[in-house]
Amino acid sequence: MKRKTGVIIAAVLVLAAAAFFFVRMTTEGTCQRRSNDIGPTNACSSSGSDGQYDYIMNVTDRDGTEPHLVVLSVRPHE
Repeated sequence: MKRKTGVIIAAVLVLAAAAFFFVRMTTEGTCQRRSNDIGPTNACSSSGSDGQYDYIMNVTDRDGTEPHLVVLSVRPHE
């Protein structure tokens, strides 16, 4: 099972690299937690398209002390 997980993580990293290096992404937000935020908060999100796929990446700061949660969504472009 660890090998499959490693392959999945590697695939996600390749997609993330493609999204940020080969696709013009528009970022919303400062990617920093605001001092008055309580609990999980969306730090920033980026989106872009290469004409074939749409890429959306969200960065969530869970509580200010834990690592950020990064979610990359890749969907066929409509």
